[in-house]
Amino acid sequence: MIHIYLHPEEDKFVKEYAKRNYLTVAELIRGWIHEVMKREGYEIKEPSLPKGKPT
Repeated sequence: MIHIYLHPEEDKFVKEYAKRNYLTVAELIRGWIHEVMKREGYEIKEPSLPKGKPT
């Protein structure tokens, strides 16, 4: 979990930007973090659903 203290104008921007792009604020921030990590050379591995037993 992370707490971020934003200036009221920053808070307003983040919430409006997320809403315009049909994201939650958490999804928006996580996406931004992933973009920075990729630029820094990290390989991002998204979680996947476990494979079920064949039926």
